[in-house]
Amino acid sequence: MKTILITGGSGFFGWNAARFFRARGYTVLACAPEPERYNMFFAEVPFCRVDVLDARTVVDVVMQTKPDYIIHAAAHSTPSSCERNPVRAHEINVIGTGNVFGAAAATRIPFVFLSTDLVFDGEKGNYTENDAAMPNTVYGDTKLQAERMLQNQTMFYDWVVIRSSLMFGNGMPWTNAFPQFAERALRNGETVQLFVDQYRTPVFVDDVARALDLLVDRKKFGEIFHCAGPERLNRVEFVRRYCQFMDIPQEGIREVTMDELPDYPTRVRDVSLSAAKLRQSMHWRPTPIEVAFAEMKEMQQGEA
Repeated sequence: MKTILITGGSGFFGWNAARFFRARGYTVLACAPEPERYNMFFAEVPFCRVDVLDARTVVDVVMQTKPDYIIHAAAHSTPSSCERNPVRAHEINVIGTGNVFGAAAATRIPFVFLSTDLVFDGEKGNYTENDAAMPNTVYGDTKLQAERMLQNQTMFYDWVVIRSSLMFGNGMPWTNAFPQFAERALRNGETVQLFVDQYRTPVFVDDVARALDLLVDRKKFGEIFHCAGPERLNRVEFVRRYCQFMDIPQEGIREVTMDELPDYPTRVRDVSLSAAKLRQSMHWRPTPIEVAFAEMKEMQQGEA
């Protein structure tokens, strides 16, 4: 069975990917700067201490664990935080990516880089891999810089970039995720503001994990792939469907436009992605939204 090393193991994708692969019998090693905070939640997946800005430590962990491939999901990923501290965003998202990629190259271990739909400006929608990336956020810009660093280097070519749409799934025990942040507020009778004029192609987090495993298994290296859900939706549409399926009261949903919140940093109208390349080359299909909700509900009931 494969051994997979996941940076950003305490983040939304890293945590869910670790669970996904562990359930399929893989050996999974998760990385986090403070592993002692997370080991108690997931005994089957050991956490190891890794700061992606410490290149020597990254190399040491990779050499010690010898994974079959590395998923680099560690990132400074909150757009508002990136806007407030662009230097820190560049350090983690660009320099940190370079450190992890350098360790992969030194040990000849395939490298998967998790990128984002926010490398696009949102003026067109239904973006393909052939469309020009022109981010209008610090977060998107740092992710694009990291992508180009991989494309422009000449020392190691066993890498693949997955640009994911907005991911959804069950959250971690220690923080909210999408759409649980809305669920918890609505069940408590609170108000939730959701954009009616920002469109994404929400993708079930397990589908992203499945896609990257297929890409590595079939050695689709040196390429960029879009991983997107089956429908183009705004946040109001998505959360209302989730609430309807999960029997969550919707009275607290407040529909707003981005113009009503001028300080909101991720001002993209439509960064929906086309996953046609992934579908055609890998025979990959995204999980229908309500089917994904059913899987989430089953997992929640199993953990109750």
